[in-house]
Amino acid sequence: MPRPTPHATVPLLVVTILASFGTGVVWNGLAFVTREQYGFGEIENLLLAVFNGAVYVAAAFASGPLTRRLERRTSPRGVLVGMLALQAICCPLPALVDAAWLIWIVGAVLSASAAVQWPIVESLLSAGRDGRSMRQAIGWWNVAWMAAVAAAILGMAPLLALGHPSWTFLGLAILFTIAAAVASRLPSRPAEHGDTPHPHHASERYRALLSSSRVLLPLGYVLVGAISPLMPYLLADLETPLAWQTPITSVWLLARIAIVVLLWRTHVWHGRIATLVAAAALMIGGFAAMVLAGSLATMLLGLAAFGIGQGIVYYAALYYAMAVGHAGVDAGGTHEALIGAGYSVGPGVALLGSLAAGGAGIVAATWAVVAVAAVPAFRPLWTLAQRERRTASQAGTETSAESGRGTGSEISRDR
Repeated sequence: MPRPTPHATVPLLVVTILASFGTGVVWNGLAFVTREQYGFGEIENLLLAVFNGAVYVAAAFASGPLTRRLERRTSPRGVLVGMLALQAICCPLPALVDAAWLIWIVGAVLSASAAVQWPIVESLLSAGRDGRSMRQAIGWWNVAWMAAVAAAILGMAPLLALGHPSWTFLGLAILFTIAAAVASRLPSRPAEHGDTPHPHHASERYRALLSSSRVLLPLGYVLVGAISPLMPYLLADLETPLAWQTPITSVWLLARIAIVVLLWRTHVWHGRIATLVAAAALMIGGFAAMVLAGSLATMLLGLAAFGIGQGIVYYAALYYAMAVGHAGVDAGGTHEALIGAGYSVGPGVALLGSLAAGGAGIVAATWAVVAVAAVPAFRPLWTLAQRERRTASQAGTETSAESGRGTGSEISRDR
């Protein structure tokens, strides 16, 4: 089966950009719509986020088996077009029918469809590519969808200010329709992954980094899921004008784009333990600053730190998943399911913390989740570092014994 050509990358990125507007609204902007359109409070928005996250998890885990089952009648491309078309059909409903219950149905449809579509897109993206070629493709793709998510949040501002938040969904219907048309021009199915993958991709170091990032990834989205439904209320407490609330929220999304571009263009972070450790610290510290912010300046600093940390974790997790998992739909499905798990657990944690002790309770509950995740997140890295230290020590001993003949360590080889 032929490798994908550069020409196939452009329509894939177009589909990504158009569909990501929906992702941005559902996961980062829906609380603004429901607060203004239906009068949802913090509790209702947190419950809605928990529900959407649970739907996303179930659909993401089912994406691989579902795609293979549907291949008897269609191709992965056909499944992708169907998911985009379904979202285009559902999106106008909130603008046409003013009913709060409808937003639960539309949110579930958008969540489930997205959970099936993204593993297919990710597989098409990285199929047939290895090493530098795959890094380039992932880099372009991450910048594309992250920029679209940020643009979606920024674009909601005038509709909120005009008092027509539900019109957001009319715009999404148009974008999903165009995306479905463009997706019909994509390859019918992913090409085979490289027959001779880069040796680092199968190394013990890459597998350890994958294990760690697969814990940090849902942890990051636990924090995203917890903060997103609360942002309208946190900014209102800081007396932020309504027209500026979504632009300020987009700061973490813009910071995420900046760090992803840096990671993409430098390549020095591959295989480094310190990268994931720093990312975790930025995510956790930034989250605490946002929730406890007593001023807009603190909120902005927290948003920026959080965006940088979350962007590092996301980019690293996707890269290691595709490198070690050989770009399969199941690898992408697992990646998306981990994201959905975070989106579901995060609002639940925030809900419990808020009911117990307000903002301080949210931070405390989140720190409890962080503490639980710390061991599985960092154990693979600690074990790897210890093993490599012993390897380096043994190599040094052999070097002395053999009169300066060096063997090098796995650390230097993997850089």
